[in-house]
Amino acid sequence: MFSYNPAARAAYTGGEVVTAKLAARMRALISRDDVTPEYQAKVEAALDRTFDKACVRDFPAMVLALWAPATAVDNAKAEALRLADSLGLERKNLASLQTRRAENTAARDAAVTLLPKKQEARKQIEPDYAAAQAALDASRRQVQSLIDIDDSARKNVRSAKEKLQALDQREQRIDARLQVLKQATENCQAPETTEPETKDETANSENKNENISGQEILEEIKKLMLELDALPAARAALETERTAAEQALSAASDNLAAGQKRLAADRATFDDVADRLGEVKKRIADLESEIVQRNAREKDLDAQITESLTLIANLEVKLAEAKRVADTISDKALAEYKAALKPFDNWGCASGMAMVEGTFCMDIYEYPNRKGDRPAVGVSWTDAEQACRDAGKRLCTDAEWAFACAGPDCFMRHTPNDYSSETCNLGLGFYGEAGPRISGWRPDMQETGPYDDTVNPEPAAGASFFACDSPYGPADLVGNLWEWIADTHKRPNVHGVRIGGNPSQFEPNCGDASWYDASTTLPHLGFRCCADPRSMFAETALK
Repeated sequence: MFSYNPAARAAYTGGEVVTAKLAARMRALISRDDVTPEYQAKVEAALDRTFDKACVRDFPAMVLALWAPATAVDNAKAEALRLADSLGLERKNLASLQTRRAENTAARDAAVTLLPKKQEARKQIEPDYAAAQAALDASRRQVQSLIDIDDSARKNVRSAKEKLQALDQREQRIDARLQVLKQATENCQAPETTEPETKDETANSENKNENISGQEILEEIKKLMLELDALPAARAALETERTAAEQALSAASDNLAAGQKRLAADRATFDDVADRLGEVKKRIADLESEIVQRNAREKDLDAQITESLTLIANLEVKLAEAKRVADTISDKALAEYKAALKPFDNWGCASGMAMVEGTFCMDIYEYPNRKGDRPAVGVSWTDAEQACRDAGKRLCTDAEWAFACAGPDCFMRHTPNDYSSETCNLGLGFYGEAGPRISGWRPDMQETGPYDDTVNPEPAAGASFFACDSPYGPADLVGNLWEWIADTHKRPNVHGVRIGGNPSQFEPNCGDASWYDASTTLPHLGFRCCADPRSMFAETALK
């Protein structure tokens, strides 16, 4: 059920004459050859959106709508310049990409051409490598054989020398024994034994010393003399053997030196061939890797070129569209059009306020008007009025508050189904489980009563109930706090409070109000501020 609100309509009716004059002037300005039908249609659409609503002829909204075609042309011109710059840069980028792709392709083709040559070079070097490897292995085997021969010759030389040394030692022992035997013969006694070489000789010597006779001494002397006479021939044979061994060692050493020299030469040859083969293999691997990288780079560049071509095409379409919009009105006609609107462009609302029907500004949230903050409560009318004045604003009038709450149809809602605790921060009753969510004050709103925190949580933060916002933007006009208004009662120093559907004897709606002394403070009573738009229209601007 709805009821008509004549107070709201009376408060905001006005501006018909100046609106009509401005509309006539704008229609005259666009009725010229240098304005296209498209631009004329946009202006007519802006004028059609401004009409007599139930409450107000919305002149500021019409001004704002009439600025839109001019703004669109200005934006289109700026966009055209920006798009032209972007298009130029992207075309340069495309040229750079195409150059890089050509360079990459040339480098890839050069690598592809060079790769077979390097593979053929590798095939030519591989036989030389195999031959050098075989020669090196043969040289290594030969040197090892010569080393064995040299070791054998050295052993033979050492053996001959050891034999000669043993022969000399034997000769010395024989001479020593003969001296002993001669001495024994002269003294007619058993000869002393010389220092034996082994334990067996020691035993034999003792037996000899015990049982030896003169005849035996002579026999031993003869035997030793015969052995002594044979030593020179044995020494000569050993000398010959040593000389032959040394000659063999010298020859083996010479052969070993020659073999090592050949081995060094074969190793140098092998290293040279191996280095050449390694370089060719590395170059082949580098070329194959380069070809793979160049192919991948070509794909990447092709993708970038495709993306650039797509972007250029899109930019050209957007540029053509921007130029088309910019050309819907000539520069001269546009300047005159904007000049006609210029006197009305300095209006609007401060940050944090909503424009209501293009006529007045209202804080979006309850004071301190910050989204997400808890609103201030327990504020007297005097303090609220001062806080708004300090902010360069004022308290809202009763008609403003009711109009913003009711919406553009200018009717007050009187059914509980219009609002609910799911959409607004409401207290639909007074006591019990369905008691008020904001305050426990008595429903006659004149005298205080019991206050129960268990059923009365703190006021909701700004914008907590989005579905309860006014069509014009202000939040919590229904629900949350009661709010002070500027209107005074017939009694001195008594001011209005808009209940907005919070705990009362009435159902939630936009029309309930009550009156309190200016010094009253309640834990569920706050306020919000209103203001007039800046530099509202002046009729003299259209004379």
